[in-house]
Amino acid sequence: MEKILEVRNTFEAKIKQGIPNPPGEFDIRDLERVNSDKYIKRTLDHCENNVKLATKMLWDILIWRKLNNVYNIKEQVNIEYLKSGMFFPHGRDKDGSLLFITKWKLYTKGQMNVEELKKVIIYWLERMEKEEDGRPISLFLDMNECGVRNMDIDLIMYLVSLLKNYYPMFVNYSIIFQMPWIMSAGFKLIKGLFPAKAVERFRFTNKENLKDLVSPDQALVCWGGNDPYVFEFVPEETE
Repeated sequence: MEKILEVRNTFEAKIKQGIPNPPGEFDIRDLERVNSDKYIKRTLDHCENNVKLATKMLWDILIWRKLNNVYNIKEQVNIEYLKSGMFFPHGRDKDGSLLFITKWKLYTKGQMNVEELKKVIIYWLERMEKEEDGRPISLFLDMNECGVRNMDIDLIMYLVSLLKNYYPMFVNYSIIFQMPWIMSAGFKLIKGLFPAKAVERFRFTNKENLKDLVSPDQALVCWGGNDPYVFEFVPEETE
């Protein structure tokens, strides 16, 4: 509790020194995070209980959210990209964490607007964080049937950097399914973004050993599981 108060007090003192413009004043809804002991504890846990790093992370989160107008992401997102099924949450791992599925065979480099895809990613992260009440999710990179034209290491790095920098303690596992050998060098770069503690949560899987992380009843048929689910976009419930 003492460190939570220290983070909050340090953050509030930093606000009094002035917020850069851009982005200008923080969204009042984001400032509620500063008043949440639960959220500040997430940042502390993410930063291994380092008050200075946790305060910086909290500040960077609010700056990023304001610059990207995150609270209004629903109004910005491309609905056709949402419906494409490239990104969606479904099923749970053996720890009960929701799977955030990314199906890379649906992506062909150069045929989709990457900036629009980034908004889709933010939309789902926001929705999952809200619906799961901040409980960790597992990132599921489905690379089954992928080739060179489906690979965009920059977009994957963007996704994992969001989780690292702006969504504290929000990842249980990073599951890489059926990774093609051509991606080996790229994933060395991705793993290099993370501290050793986070890298320990990476899991490279295939149809034979996926059951160690995801029960067959939670695994899609295309992964060798028993779940026949086919994605269909359902808008989130409005408050």
